[in-house]
Amino acid sequence: MRIEAKYHLDPATAWLLQQELRASGYAIDEHGDGVHGYVVSSIYLDDPCFGSYLDKVDGLARRIKYRLRFYSEEIGGEGIRLEHKEKDSQLSWKRSHSFAYPEVREFVTGRSGPVLDHLDPRAGYAAAVICVQYQRLAFRHAVDDVRINFDSKLRWRGIDPSRPSLVTEACFAPLAEDQVILEVKVPRVVPAALTDLVHRWNLHWRATSKYAICIAHMNRSLLA
Repeated sequence: MRIEAKYHLDPATAWLLQQELRASGYAIDEHGDGVHGYVVSSIYLDDPCFGSYLDKVDGLARRIKYRLRFYSEEIGGEGIRLEHKEKDSQLSWKRSHSFAYPEVREFVTGRSGPVLDHLDPRAGYAAAVICVQYQRLAFRHAVDDVRINFDSKLRWRGIDPSRPSLVTEACFAPLAEDQVILEVKVPRVVPAALTDLVHRWNLHWRATSKYAICIAHMNRSLLA
């Protein structure tokens, strides 16, 4: 169980904060090139009424969501994880199961197979509804067990089971490309040094969900 907090940053502030983290004992995540980070892709599952999205919009403190996560632009091969994530206010916890591409494709195209067996009944008739992607530069402090992610270039694609990628070729950006979402994850006790950093940089917590941002943009696009 961890505490999560999110903040919105302009690119200049994000760059300066990254330099401070580098000089303060934070190490770059071993994935990616150390400069631009790596791609995070998530195919989100929701019911026909978009209950998970509406729970977020309505501000429910306790909520659940499912996503199929992989770390590349295109899906394929091994290592695709079904993540079951729960939140209670700022506390969050998750569990995950790994699946191969054929098993994921079986679920997305026909809602069958082993992926379906790992869905909680509370998820209802959950099916793939959208693919959310972004670029992540991640820092980790080994001593304090703090993880700080800089996520940018947020974009989404629709679901297209007829394509090998399972998503549409068209890609849409709901935010300015250089807008950064700062995501801080800490154990249940927040280190004093991190509290000091948040105050010095005048960071203001924002109730932010990349999934909700992209679904709202998709809905506006369909109505336009």
